[in-house]
Amino acid sequence: MSPSWSKCISLPPLPSFSLRPSAPSYIVCTDFDGTVTTADSDARMLLELGVGPEQRQLLNKAVANGAITLKHAYQIMMSEISLRHSYEDALSIAARTLKFDPGFRSFWYWCLQSGTPLVVISSGLKDVIKAALENHLGPEASQIQVVANDVHWHTYRAGEPHIQYDFKFRHPESSEGLVKQRILDQLRSTSASLSGKSKPRCIFIGDGVSDFTAARSADLLFVKEGTGTNDLKTHCDRLRIPHRVFGNFHHILNAVGACVEGRTSLDDILYEDSLKETAVVDGWSLVS
Repeated sequence: MSPSWSKCISLPPLPSFSLRPSAPSYIVCTDFDGTVTTADSDARMLLELGVGPEQRQLLNKAVANGAITLKHAYQIMMSEISLRHSYEDALSIAARTLKFDPGFRSFWYWCLQSGTPLVVISSGLKDVIKAALENHLGPEASQIQVVANDVHWHTYRAGEPHIQYDFKFRHPESSEGLVKQRILDQLRSTSASLSGKSKPRCIFIGDGVSDFTAARSADLLFVKEGTGTNDLKTHCDRLRIPHRVFGNFHHILNAVGACVEGRTSLDDILYEDSLKETAVVDGWSLVS
């Protein structure tokens, strides 16, 4: 079979979104922190911003155990950052320190070339994500749809800590601040409404506590393995949510492509013995 993936080392000009099919059969959605980016660079960024690994681990554990809400955990971290850094400095630090999964560029480019919508859904800040994406991928990164929280600016009052900014949550009435299951449902409904056809299936890629609701809603779930405790895998194992564990985006490119192109089923991907890593030959990712 001839190569079915697009060139992934030297990138030619990107196609316009208008070339995408009006009724995609699949939408690919991914978490950002620790999924698109590497876990060690996330930790390095937060440490430079003033949030140490021990504090982050305690907050994650408290959220997983139900002691505090995800929204509260993010507010605690953002308060620490806001007291130490201007917003512009925080954006600069994030763009400089965050490192990307080694297979993400190839995966992203295949999505563009194949007409498969790729959406980043994150409980973090939209500006931070866009700055990091542009720093890694260049100006073409603006073609990636980002659904995340925005910034709320505080008015300083005498006698109060000078917190400059905080999260403007997308779903402020919820305990998560941004409910990823709702975003998946909205993406399905919007696509079906615009096309007049059936709702597309959603493939979701994640790793942490902010992905719990998406795990229940996704038609196909990939869980990225990390170096320590994997909160999303623990959650899925406990609730018996079907999923596949993977190391980097190279490992799932073939599986996602085969699924989108109708060459395999969701069950085949979920229950086959192993995921075949994408082979890269002379700059082309190949599928057999």
